[in-house]
Amino acid sequence: MSNPQDRPLFPSESESRPTGEDTPASRLTSETSPAGPPSDLPSSAPLPRPDSDLPAGRPPRLGDQPPPLGLPSTPLPSTPVTPPPPRRSSCLLYGVLLLLACGLLSGALAIGGVLLGVQRFERGVDLPLDSAVREVQTAQFEVGQTPRLEIHNDNGRTEVRVGDVRAIQVEATKRATGPNAQARLNEIQLEMNRVSEDSVQLGYRRTRPFSVFNLGGASVDFVVTVPSGTTVDIETSNGETVVDGVRSTVTIKADNGPVTVRNIDGAVSITASNGRVTATTTRGRLTVQTDNGAVEMQEVQVDNLRVRTSNGPVTFNGSLGEGTHEIRTSNGPVTVRVSPDQRLKLDVQTDNGGINNRLQLTQMQSARNRLSGTLNGGGSTLTVRTNNGGVTLETR
Repeated sequence: MSNPQDRPLFPSESESRPTGEDTPASRLTSETSPAGPPSDLPSSAPLPRPDSDLPAGRPPRLGDQPPPLGLPSTPLPSTPVTPPPPRRSSCLLYGVLLLLACGLLSGALAIGGVLLGVQRFERGVDLPLDSAVREVQTAQFEVGQTPRLEIHNDNGRTEVRVGDVRAIQVEATKRATGPNAQARLNEIQLEMNRVSEDSVQLGYRRTRPFSVFNLGGASVDFVVTVPSGTTVDIETSNGETVVDGVRSTVTIKADNGPVTVRNIDGAVSITASNGRVTATTTRGRLTVQTDNGAVEMQEVQVDNLRVRTSNGPVTFNGSLGEGTHEIRTSNGPVTVRVSPDQRLKLDVQTDNGGINNRLQLTQMQSARNRLSGTLNGGGSTLTVRTNNGGVTLETR
């Protein structure tokens, strides 16, 4: 029995065509046709043979490369090649630019904060860099029957009080701190002037402008004694403001610092940005407008009340005269305490917060966030509005 591995891969023609098998037509044609090229090929072109490139006398083996098929040399149609997606260098560039912008913004905010802090320090922050130096100056101005006082104080405490006097008496205390406190004290120039027979103006100025490299604080405290009928007009930037005992109109504009008025018999108007506002034992018209800070009114008798605040609680404890009164706040509770015999019409509404009513109201209409009614048959009208905060109504 023969071994299959000894058999050649490609048998010869005599072995590959057994006797009696059908022979393909193409094979018969090539065997019966006369020698020579076909009529449709040139005579010089030899017919390709599968084994024409094999070494003579050796059958083909498995590792041999197949002979060329004689395909035409016409190149295949080219297929468009999609270019690779671009690299994300643009995203990286945008990220770098964004980080650079954030860094510049942070640097600008930091520099601004330093400058602002130094400026506030310049305007009166009393740090123990050196012992504070002080200097007191006094002045007195004779006035007539209708005295008027105007004070402009950038930094420092301002107090106006009533005395048994016929003149406006001023005590101004200059203060300075810092490495060169005495030099800074000398830079403060007080301005205390009579502008008319009955009008006096107080203030101060600095002979040297603000400088980042000139650290320290400077301020002036005014304590002024006036006749009781003096009209008072005060503007302050930083510092406490107190007016006590005046029997005339009081107008106060304060940026930063608490404001207190007490024992006032006259119209009071207070505009504050940041600071608590307190009115005690005052009579007359009362108008308060503040951005940030509580408003507290104790033992007041108000003919016309207008209170508006953005942030802070409002407390009213007193009596309301004939007319209309209004309390409005954006964020903060409101407490109203009136005498048991107060005649009042109430209209209360809150957006977010409850209403706690302890008054004996008649003709009362109550909803979830709204209450209206009359107290002791009605009289003056009080309107209370708050966005965020509860309302409490009670007797004192």
